[in-house]
Amino acid sequence: MLRIIAPIALVVSLSACPRDASRPPPARRVGSTTAPGTAPTGDPRLSANAATELASALQRAGSPASVDGATVRAAGRTITSRVQIAQVIEEEVTTAVLDVALDLDGRPEEAFHVTSIAHDRNREEALQHAIREWAVACAMPTATALRIASGAIDLPDARAAGSIRLGPYDVIAGPIGARGEVPTDWDARTVGMHAALLGHIEPSLAQLIPPARAAGFHSLRFTLHVRAGRVGESDCRVDNASSERLCEAVREYPWPRSADETDGYIVKQYYVLTNVTSR
Repeated sequence: MLRIIAPIALVVSLSACPRDASRPPPARRVGSTTAPGTAPTGDPRLSANAATELASALQRAGSPASVDGATVRAAGRTITSRVQIAQVIEEEVTTAVLDVALDLDGRPEEAFHVTSIAHDRNREEALQHAIREWAVACAMPTATALRIASGAIDLPDARAAGSIRLGPYDVIAGPIGARGEVPTDWDARTVGMHAALLGHIEPSLAQLIPPARAAGFHSLRFTLHVRAGRVGESDCRVDNASSERLCEAVREYPWPRSADETDGYIVKQYYVLTNVTSR
């Protein structure tokens, strides 16, 4: 179970997350250098690193995979990673923000388009840490979804391994990540959290993903700032597009409180949905 603990004042994927005003402004910020109107191609080295992580996840899941630069061939598909450096913030701790996208058989797949953020001692370590964060949170559910869609996993086996039925979809959950003043019994609470969260999402599923778009892959992901059991600032996305409706659904979940908390905690989750009836 992923359980990330770090000072909540650090920059996180929530752009409006509270920041300690007493701290000095960032010493240096480096953003993406892609010119407006230019198709993103990705950083070759980081893209290759992400491809290697995805291939490893596919192999651990039981699918042979080959890697050539940023391209993985496995489960009957060609998957190309495109990783861009969205921002690097160099302060006492360096923060790297990466835009990680996957092309499936030559076409961008927005279900696999995410942001990965990590904090470390310097620029290079933060960049590599962000790749590892993506691998932990996203690579394995992506690999499992690809294997289910290809028929490499029978549905009974997939569900026995933990996929959850939701409407016409099988949902593969990444690990729940938490950062900050996390409740001491967090790990025990997360055992049934996925089914409960998806239960709150299910009534809005047809609005989040209209039936006309049900085929193929989809993703639900959110980052929430929880304080005193209530959700404050939030960033929720369906197929990488901002979704207030998803935020409304996950706010209704009874998020646990931390004892003697001041800033609360950040929780992050990534779900991949595959509609096997459309294979």
